[in-house]
Amino acid sequence: MGRAGPQAKRRNVARRLVSQIFKIRDHRRMYGAVVRTREPAMIFRYTILYVDDVATTIDFFSRSFGFEKGFLHESGEYGELVTGDTKLAFSSTALMRKLGKTPGRPSSSAPTFEVAFETDDVAAALKRACDAGAVLLRDVRDEPWGQTTAYVSDPNGYVIEICSPVQLPSPG
Repeated sequence: MGRAGPQAKRRNVARRLVSQIFKIRDHRRMYGAVVRTREPAMIFRYTILYVDDVATTIDFFSRSFGFEKGFLHESGEYGELVTGDTKLAFSSTALMRKLGKTPGRPSSSAPTFEVAFETDDVAAALKRACDAGAVLLRDVRDEPWGQTTAYVSDPNGYVIEICSPVQLPSPG
């Protein structure tokens, strides 16, 4: 076995780059044959909440939770908050109807999901949110899994969890 030549080294580097860019999955077909397919790597980029008034909602989230406005389209139909790698965005229900969608109404009494914001001081964050107009759903509570949580609703009816980081057990 000799050393790999320059072409073989370039091919290996290229393969490593491609495998970093694309996840490669093995699919077993009938008779055990393996077919490799490449899928683009996915990231979770946006959560978009449908609201009646985008500008008012962005203002509420800024005052309640301290997020900065990242973008508000001049039409007022779409906006984003600066929330890290995954953006919290808002689209108007009117725009969604123009696009052929039928947005439902959020309900804090029968939620289908929640948005969670993590902080080291849940009590202070809860007070700030309620002072800015959030509706208290559940006061601060220490959970058995080592997390502190509280729940509020925004003026649109979306449920928001204010929580501390989960205290995971030490390995071993």
